[in-house]
Amino acid sequence: MTLVSRVTGLLRDMATSHVLGDTFVNDALTLAWTVPNLFRRMFGEGALGSAFLSVFSRVLTTEGRKRAAQVSNAVISAVAVSLVGLVVVLIAATYLIPESFSVWVLGPEHASKVELTLHYTRMLLPYMAAICIIAQFMAVLNSVGEFAVPAFSPIILNVVWLMGIGAAAWWGSSSGGSLADQGTIIAASILVAAVAQILWHLPAMRSRGLAFRPHWPRKTPEVSQVALIMGPMLLGMGSAQLNILADRTIAMRSLGEGGVSHLYYGLRLMQFPLGLVSVALVTAVFPALTKLMAGGDRRGATDTTSFALRTNLLISVPAAIGLMVLAHPIIELLFQSGRFGASSTEATSRALIGYALGVPFVGSVMLLTRASYAMGDVRFPMRIGLITTGINVALDLLLVGPLQDFGLAVATSMTAMVSTLLLALGVRRRLELRPAEKLMTGIPPTIILAVVLAASIWGVDFAIAGRLAEGRIDALIRVLVGLSTGLGVFVLLARQLFPREWGELSGLLRRSRRSE
Repeated sequence: MTLVSRVTGLLRDMATSHVLGDTFVNDALTLAWTVPNLFRRMFGEGALGSAFLSVFSRVLTTEGRKRAAQVSNAVISAVAVSLVGLVVVLIAATYLIPESFSVWVLGPEHASKVELTLHYTRMLLPYMAAICIIAQFMAVLNSVGEFAVPAFSPIILNVVWLMGIGAAAWWGSSSGGSLADQGTIIAASILVAAVAQILWHLPAMRSRGLAFRPHWPRKTPEVSQVALIMGPMLLGMGSAQLNILADRTIAMRSLGEGGVSHLYYGLRLMQFPLGLVSVALVTAVFPALTKLMAGGDRRGATDTTSFALRTNLLISVPAAIGLMVLAHPIIELLFQSGRFGASSTEATSRALIGYALGVPFVGSVMLLTRASYAMGDVRFPMRIGLITTGINVALDLLLVGPLQDFGLAVATSMTAMVSTLLLALGVRRRLELRPAEKLMTGIPPTIILAVVLAASIWGVDFAIAGRLAEGRIDALIRVLVGLSTGLGVFVLLARQLFPREWGELSGLLRRSRRSE
C-alpha cells in the first residue's frame, strides 16, 4: 500500500506539472500546500501522533481495548475542536496581513503572487485540521496491528487529486479558464479528499472495537499527558517542516518563476525512497520500541534501533546514488511535458541531486528521533531541531546566491547530516551503551557500495547517453538501463559487504512468505 501510495502520488505530481508547469500559479499552490503539510508533519504524524501513540499504547496494554477507545475518543475530540478553532484564526489572519509585509518578505517583483498564494492557503487550511485527525485514526489502527487501511489513505488523496487535475484541465480547454482558476479546482479537490479519507477509517476502527464517537472535549489525565509530551516534540519534529517552509519562501524571493516548483518536485522524488523505506520502518519500529522501553528491555531497544538504522542505510544509500546519477533522465521522463519544458527539467534535476544527498540522513533522523521519544526523552530532539533549523536557514542564505536551486537543496541535506550525528550521540547516551557497543555500524562497507554503484551507473549511462536523443522514450531507456545496472551491482555487493543485514532481510522475507 505504501508503494501504491507513492506511485499514485508520483502520477499526481506528473499530472500537476503537465497542467500548471513551473508557472507562478504552481508556485503559489505549492507554497499554500506547504502550510497544511507542515501541520500534518508537526502535529498529525509528528508531535501529536507520537505523544498520542505513547499514551494510547500504554493504556491499550495495561487497561484493555475498551478503555483505550475512551482515551482515543477524548484525545481526538480535543484535537478536532482545537484544530478547527486554529483554522478559523489562521484564515482570519490571512485577511489581516498587510500588503507591505508580504512585499517585504517576498520582494516587490513577487507582489502579484501574494494574493493568489493567500487565496489557495485559505482554501487548504481546513485540510490541515482534517489530516491531523486522520493521522490519529491511523495511529490507533497501527497500534492494534492494522497497517493496510491507514496505508491506503494517501491513495485516496492522490486519486481524488488526479480527478481534480482532470477537471481543471477540462475547464481550461473547454471554457478557457485561467491557470489560477485551474489551481482553485485542484485545491477544492483536496478538500473533497479530506472528507473521503475521514470516512474511510471509521468502519475499520468500529470493527476493531475502537469506534470514534466525538464529544465536546473534557480534560482527562490522558489528554493532559498528551499535551504535556507534545510540547517539546512539536519543536523537535517540526524543525524539518520549518526548514522546508524556509526553503520555499527563500526560493520564491530569491529565484525566478518556478523556483518553488523545482524544489517541490525534487523533494517529492527524494521522498519516494524515504516513503518506501524510512517511513515504513518508523511506522513499524516506533510502536515496538515504545513497548520494549516500557518493559525495561534496553538491549531489545538497542538491537531494534540498530537493525532499523542498518536497514535504512543498506537500502537508502543505493536509492540516493540512483537519484543523483540519473537525475536528469528521471525528471525528463516523469515531468517534461505540457507546460514543463527543458529548462524546468534542468533546474529540477539540480534540486533533486542536492536533496538526494540527504536521503540516508533524513531517514536516520526520523528513526533516531522516534527512538529518543520511545525512551522517554522528548527534549533532546527538540534542542537538536532548534539548532539545525538555524543552521538550515543560514546555509540557505549562504548558498542560494551562488548555487540557486541546488544550493537550497544541498542546505537541507547538510542539515540532515548534522542532525543525524547529534541525534546518534544523544540516543547512544540515553541507551547507556558501553564503548564497545555500537549503534550505527556498516558505514565503511556502505561507502564502498556507494562508490562502486555510482561508478557503474554513471559509466553505463555515459556510454548510452551519447547514442540517444532528447525525449521521453530515450530518457526511459536511460533510466531502465541505469536502474537495472544499479540493482545488479547492489545484489552482488550487498551479499558480500552486508552479510548479516542481507541474511536478516532475507529471513524476514522468507517468514513473510510462509505467513502469507
